[in-house]
Amino acid sequence: MNITLYPLPDLVEENASPDAAIFIDVLRATTTMTAALAAGAARIIPIADPQEALRLKKRSIESGRLKEEEILLGGERRAVRIAGFDLGNSPKEYTAEKVAGKTIFFSTTNGTRAILSLRAGRTKKFLGSFAAAGALTRRIAGDLSIESLAVICAGTDRQYTEEDLLLAGYFVEAIASARERQFLERGDFESIVALSTAAQTYRRAWRQFTADLPAEEGALSRALGRALKESRGGRNLVRAALAGDIADCCEPDRFDLVAEYRLGEIVRAEGDKP
Repeated sequence: MNITLYPLPDLVEENASPDAAIFIDVLRATTTMTAALAAGAARIIPIADPQEALRLKKRSIESGRLKEEEILLGGERRAVRIAGFDLGNSPKEYTAEKVAGKTIFFSTTNGTRAILSLRAGRTKKFLGSFAAAGALTRRIAGDLSIESLAVICAGTDRQYTEEDLLLAGYFVEAIASARERQFLERGDFESIVALSTAAQTYRRAWRQFTADLPAEEGALSRALGRALKESRGGRNLVRAALAGDIADCCEPDRFDLVAEYRLGEIVRAEGDKP
């Protein structure tokens, strides 16, 4: 298996076509969209331009494909809810009462741009978050048809963000370790997991981050909370008076689901059941 880590979407090669890709915007887009699916949203349509979201809503209603009450607009610019939109980009906004059964047209500053950056048609595309990290790790590690994986971080304003790279390091460590165990269990001593330089670097960073954590419940969540608050994205949220969202983004495995981007929609992965 080959794992390539891209600290920014702009670094992905134009002809890249991995078997699978994980898109990461920890604070907050990929976490929020995962929370929306967990709350029962039917689908999420990632859109780069807020004006395009408004146009798509209008066309969907006029064509009869959707009724107005079945659609929500969600997203942010510079951390603030977009004018005229129903919801922002805080995971806690996406409750079952608001989003169950709804189609959400969703646009954010960094996250949706990252998701739309990889156009390879055959690639299986997933959303990465701490909130559902375990479920996604199991899905990818257990799918032996996935022999090449891209881990793509959204960043902030085309700059690296520590929070995205921290989660990227987790996925490299967890998926690589799972595959390596599989090879050993079946006596396959020739197959290897090959990592890009960035993947090796942030795998080590994740190992260092967790090396001295106490073996007690909640220790990892607390450590992530501190790290995310000090990150570039975390500081932006603090300045925007949205520091409360950090806690929702740093609690590991809140959700047992896999969010997949398929045919222009973000939905629960095939085989996932609410």
